Formats: sequence, structure tokens, C-alpha cells
Amino acid sequence: MAQLTTTSYALLALLARRPWTAYDITQYMKLSPLRRVWPKAESRIYAEPKRLLTEGLAEANEQYNGKRKSTVYSITDAGREALSQWLKSPSGHLEYKYEILVKLLSADHGTREDVRALLDEAKEQALLEAQLLREGLEIVLEQGFKMPEMAEFNTWIMRFIIRDVQGRLQWIAEMRQRLPELAAKAPGGDEAKARKIYHEEIQYLDQLLERDW
Repeated sequence: MAQLTTTSYALLALLARRPWTAYDITQYMKLSPLRRVWPKAESRIYAEPKRLLTEGLAEANEQYNGKRKSTVYSITDAGREALSQWLKSPSGHLEYKYEILVKLLSADHGTREDVRALLDEAKEQALLEAQLLREGLEIVLEQGFKMPEMAEFNTWIMRFIIRDVQGRLQWIAEMRQRLPELAAKAPGGDEAKARKIYHEEIQYLDQLLERDW
């Protein structure tokens, strides 16, 4: 069996709940929290059921709605076993991929105003994400949960995402307060101050590690 991806297993979980067409899966993904925690191109999602079919983890049946033919995928016993084993296996670590942070690591080649603009952009992105999340939640409340059996876990994921947005906004507000301390040109070169902050962050991490979570 070829190496399956997290996307493969996420779709297996959908097929384990009910049969789907590839089109229905892509439509469901548009409002699913999965789209935010594991973003993939729609073409990748659309093609994945065929891969599961090739691996013997899914089966396909042709159905007709009038003259329109569609392929409906459902999980096989082998697919359920693969899904069960995946749920028990170790998970990958959280990864960050955020261009604004990469630019900040290069901001010593710019100015303090460049840094201000990056923070403004980060704030705009976070607020837009908050607005889109709110609109998505309203749609779900209006239309109902497509799969009630996972409704509560949806709230867990949404709580994680929303608190992440909140944390970014708090970070932006804190960094904006530190803007006046930066040099107007080639900002960010105060090593003594950086060492002081690193010591403070070590103390904060120690508190996190010692806390009985």
C-alpha cells in the first residue's frame, strides 16, 4: 500500500460516516473546520477518493439522477481498519507557515515604518479571518450541521482557531507598543534588549512547564 497522507485519512473518516461523491466532499469542505486546520487545494481533495479506491480502502458505485451519472464512494473494511490504526498512531507536530513572520526576520533591511506596515497587515488579516469565521458559524447555525455526529468536535476545533486569532491580535497590539523603541532605519539591532527579553521568555516558559495543566 502506498504511503497515505493526512488528507487520505481525513477523507476516510468522511466515508466512514456515509457515502459521498467527490463533488459533495469538496462542497462540504468549504464550511468544514478541516479546511482551516488542513488546507488543501480543491483539486487535491477531488482526486483523493480515486486514490483510496486504488488502494482498496474505498469502493465506488455509479448512480444516476435522471441522465446525470455520478460516482459515489464508500469505505471498505480495509479502509476502516486503516482509519482505526491512523487514529492510534503518533501525530505530526504543529507547523507555522506565515509570510509576515518571515518578513519580520528580514526587516533589518528596511525601516520602522516597514515593520508598522507588516503589523497593520497582520491585524487586517486576523480581523478578516475573524469575520469569515463568524459568517461561517452563522451559516452552520442557519443550515444545520451536515454531520451531527461530529458537531461537538467541530466546536473544539473552532475554539482552537478563534483563540489563535485572538492570540495573534494580542501579539500585534503588544508589538505595536514596542514600535517607538525601534530605530527608524535598520531596526531590530538592540542585542542587549533582545537578551533581556529572552531571559523573560525563559521565565515565562518555566511557568508554563511547571504548571499543572
